[in-house]
Amino acid sequence: MEVAASMSVGRLAPKHSLDIDGIRAISPNVTPSLIKDDIIFIDRLKRPDGSHMTIEEYTDQTFQPYIDQYNSKQRRKDRQIQTGYCEWHRSNGNLSQGKGELAYEAVLQYGSHDDLGGEYYSPNTTPERKAQLRAEYEQVYRQWVADLERDFPHMTVLFAVGHFSEVEGTPHLHVCMQPQADCTRGLAKQVSIGRALAQDGIERLDSRAEAEQAGGYQLARFYQRFHHEYQNPTLQRLGYEIKAEQHGLRHMEKDGYAVVMEQATQEADKIVQESRERAEITEKARKAAQKDLDLLETKQLLIEMELEDQQRQAAEASQTAEQARQAAERAAQQAAEAKATEAAIREQARYEAETTVRELQAQLWERDSIIHGLQAEAEKMKQKLSALREFLQERSIFENFLAWFKGKNQQQTLDEREL
Repeated sequence: MEVAASMSVGRLAPKHSLDIDGIRAISPNVTPSLIKDDIIFIDRLKRPDGSHMTIEEYTDQTFQPYIDQYNSKQRRKDRQIQTGYCEWHRSNGNLSQGKGELAYEAVLQYGSHDDLGGEYYSPNTTPERKAQLRAEYEQVYRQWVADLERDFPHMTVLFAVGHFSEVEGTPHLHVCMQPQADCTRGLAKQVSIGRALAQDGIERLDSRAEAEQAGGYQLARFYQRFHHEYQNPTLQRLGYEIKAEQHGLRHMEKDGYAVVMEQATQEADKIVQESRERAEITEKARKAAQKDLDLLETKQLLIEMELEDQQRQAAEASQTAEQARQAAERAAQQAAEAKATEAAIREQARYEAETTVRELQAQLWERDSIIHGLQAEAEKMKQKLSALREFLQERSIFENFLAWFKGKNQQQTLDEREL
């Protein structure tokens, strides 16, 4: 069976800020007796006593700790936030021109009333088949809610409800999300759709040209990412064939479905007629194109032959370049080795010169020590001789010795003469 998945994201309908237990009775396309079949997957607006907060009450309660934290850091009282978060949010102009809403709504579904939806609500569908379809819907929608919470943590899910009570449509999923972004200035956490999506991996683009090139502004790319990465793979896992994608499908009332179906029928008839006319033109164009194709095939063959020749030449040039590169690497390696050898020789010569200098210095020091010792000994001997002379002069020993020595020499001369 061919089915399509869809997702629309936009501003939250005012009724959805009310008690979600009473939402279903408001819409005229809802069968009140089937409201009991709806499934609430997540409900963060529910109080412990069972009543429900509005989104404004929930927001004020959730962000009050961040206001208290911010006020504790302000030395001047006039800079503190004296109101609840919602009032402060609006006073900063965050809601101007429809931007900065407190919450956003996504409507997700797969199948339509022409296939799965019609089968689910048909009185001819067996209870077993209906239970099987309901279990499948519940499993898929529960998983999509879990995927949203896991992979888009800054898009906090306030409530998620599966609607099984619109017999003219198909079971679908309503998700209310609040973009809670981490901030470095002001409050540590704020409601900001741009920052929240950016922190979840969907970059903010303010330029229309950049946005169109990327696939649209943030909400559009958020839809595209979830549609292609989560919804279509789900259909494939379930064994469905994917129909042409439906972009931006919105939740409609019963009368809205009828108008859309009529418009779709008229559009389909128009498309069929235009298709027949185009088919005739296309056939003529095909025959003319066949001639051009034959010519192109011949040209392509010539181009392929030329391309092969160019590839061969490129391979040869690449091989030559590789050989030159290897030769250059070898030359560079040899130069590096020669440089290293020269550096080693220089280092060895320097070491030997320093060793020789140290040895000569040691020899000079030893020689100087010996000379110094001899000079000291000579000085001591000189002092001793001087002291001895003084001693001999004091006692006339030296003069007596000379006289004695002289007289003895004269006597020896006379004796020698007598002989």
